[in-house]
Formats: sequence, C-alpha cells, structure tokens
Amino acid sequence: MRFAAAVVFVEDVPATMDFYERSFGFARKFYDPEYGYGELETGSATLAVGSHSCADFVTRGAYQRLSGGSSVEIAFTMADVEPAFRKAVEEGAEAVTEPWSPPWGGTIAYVRAPEGTLIGLATPLDG
Repeated sequence: MRFAAAVVFVEDVPATMDFYERSFGFARKFYDPEYGYGELETGSATLAVGSHSCADFVTRGAYQRLSGGSSVEIAFTMADVEPAFRKAVEEGAEAVTEPWSPPWGGTIAYVRAPEGTLIGLATPLDG
C-alpha cells in the first residue's frame, strides 16, 4: 500500500486549482467540470480538488462538511522555503507563519490558501 493523493473539497474548484498551479507550479493532470473534480501532479503524490457536491456524489450521500474541532494541513517540501512562501502570498495565500528554523532543524513556514486550506512549506529533513 502507498499514499496516493490528498483531496481538498472546496466551493470553487477551478479557482483553487489555478491557485495551486500559479503558486507552486503544479501541472494540471485532469479536470472534469461536470463533476467538479480535478487533479494536480506534485511529483510525489496527487493533489486533488473536488467540489462539495462531488464529495457528496462519490460518498453516495454520506459526505458531511466538518465544522470546528478538525483541521487539515497539506505540506510540501522544497530546498528553499522563502521564495515558495513569498510566491504563495503573492498569488493570494494568507501568510500564517513566516519562514523560521525550528529546534529540529530545517526551515518551515505556513500559508492559508484562498479556500482555507493550511499549507505547510518545509525543507526536507535528513534522516
């Protein structure tokens, strides 16, 4: 078994996909406007974006939007966090945590995408 994808369910699929393409340079693999579902190639796993109605469809009516008490982060690693952080903010992300070095090493930063997803940016740790 291997991790294949993360799916973010949002109000506006095209705008969300556009943000991830512009901010992080991910290539669009697939988009179906009828079902409101698309996939972006990240190099290691797929980042998928689906509409809330798509989530309801694929779960056969069992989808429930979360309200409070839960949160999700998607994270990307890169050699230099600072330019990735700046580019995401330039493209509409909200700056959450400026790049900094935690006690365990490396560099991390956080932004919030326009649709609300918390995005972690980090240098890979050796080990």
